[in-house]
Amino acid sequence: MRGTRKDWWLKILGLLLVFAVIASACGDDDEGSDPEPGDDASDSSGDDSSGDDSSDDGDDGGEDADPLAGCGEGAVTDLSPDRDVARCEPGYPAPQPLEERASVRLATNFWGFEFTAPYVLALELGEFEKENLDVEVVTGVSLADGIVQMEDCTVDITVGGTEASLHNGISAGLTVKQVIGNYFPPDAGDTSIDQTGLWARADAFTNPDDPDLTELEGTTLGTAVALGSVINYPIGLAFQEAGVSLLDLDLEVIPSADLPLALENGAVQSAWVLDPIWSQLADNPDFVLVATQPPGEALGGLYASSCFREDRREVAVAFIRALIRTMNTYLAEGYKTNNVEELQVLADVADIPLEAFTGTPETLMDWEMGEGTSERAQGFFMEYGVLEYDEIIPEDQVYDRSIYLEAVRGPEG
Repeated sequence: MRGTRKDWWLKILGLLLVFAVIASACGDDDEGSDPEPGDDASDSSGDDSSGDDSSDDGDDGGEDADPLAGCGEGAVTDLSPDRDVARCEPGYPAPQPLEERASVRLATNFWGFEFTAPYVLALELGEFEKENLDVEVVTGVSLADGIVQMEDCTVDITVGGTEASLHNGISAGLTVKQVIGNYFPPDAGDTSIDQTGLWARADAFTNPDDPDLTELEGTTLGTAVALGSVINYPIGLAFQEAGVSLLDLDLEVIPSADLPLALENGAVQSAWVLDPIWSQLADNPDFVLVATQPPGEALGGLYASSCFREDRREVAVAFIRALIRTMNTYLAEGYKTNNVEELQVLADVADIPLEAFTGTPETLMDWEMGEGTSERAQGFFMEYGVLEYDEIIPEDQVYDRSIYLEAVRGPEG
């Protein structure tokens, strides 16, 4: 393996075991990180002293100011893969505090990852507090378990990927739906730029400068997750375009941190390598990036049942409004240069060096859910035999875009 592993580097690799996102539908989702070992992370007061409090900028016109004035046409896009990511001005949508204090329980197997930055910063920088919300974070909960707890109304919202378990639950009659997206890499779709994606040994190809994925048929692919994870959608898509099925390869489940070594010693010929682990392979001619995450597609986000989406609609909108405001204020383009203090808050929560975040490319935080992602992912899940039904579920039964639309457009959406 190129380079030397520092002690903190091992901690980073352990923290970043999944996309994101992502809890495996088959139970391979136990790699999450607790804010404090053995304890739940919770907030009952909010701390506005953290950060620059710039989220108040959206309410500089007094009580009658329009809380959505900073959310123009760009707050909602056409959902196509080549769209610009949706954005409002910093500080928007402005807080609209609930008349009565409300509590929200968020369940996650991941806390302190960069893709959870909106949730972490909204909590730590007081954005939930500005909506008159108490937010309790319950860690160590997989998406599959969170779905059940949301249906029981013991948890309000859950972090995860657009997994097979989600679709199986919906098919079985559960009311859970995805309510907001998470992120996608800014250079997704461009294999000339090193990033998260499908990396392979150069010697696996006759011409590594123009790799032919059909030459990987029958070889071993390293993966940190089982076939029910949404990460196998972009992997499957890459092979499908070459006329190969992911099932034509031998899959070997290997921890993310060990995938570069497995590639180096030839134990696998290809592997999906996450951020920032791929940096160990970059600039090494022995390895090539052959596929990336599809452009413009957030592959995970937040999920809620009717207990939250419908029965506590006003609270759900306030919660999502705080997240969107956090993205616009602290996580817009240039955040790794302009918002280092806020990233330090994230690094402190994750208990890893700030360089773990500033040393890798920015991600595009995305509250929207791209058109067709769920249906395309289901197509691959069906191919892999991990779904418990035979017809693709339409995305309007998987996505509920109305909550984020209300947050940036008002009750009329």
